[in-house]
Amino acid sequence: MDRNEKLAKKYSFIRDKIIKNYEKGCKYLKNAKIIVAVLFVIYTIICFIIGYNNGDIMNTLIPWVIMIFVLVFVFILLDYFKYLIADKVIPYLNNEDELEYGEYDIFIERDDLLVEEEDD
Repeated sequence: MDRNEKLAKKYSFIRDKIIKNYEKGCKYLKNAKIIVAVLFVIYTIICFIIGYNNGDIMNTLIPWVIMIFVLVFVFILLDYFKYLIADKVIPYLNNEDELEYGEYDIFIERDDLLVEEEDD
């Protein structure tokens, strides 16, 4: 086996592993969202009962609101990463005819950027 065939075999193996792990990660993320939603509803019911019995709803409301913000931030961030991988990486890996990644090569000096810097 020559060098190019070895590289092609390695690339094929790594591409398949990345795509397989991405799909597995999407399933885990979906399951995590469902589990967290169910636990949050249960937590909400428990907080409501405790707050109603104690007469002081603020002690349970403050952690509840903080939990909402934290969970929304975490899942928005994870969904954004999922979107980036699904939008940029997976189509690139699936398209064997595309040799360059993305629209721009970050290592190329572009003339239009140099002109904008000189104008400033």
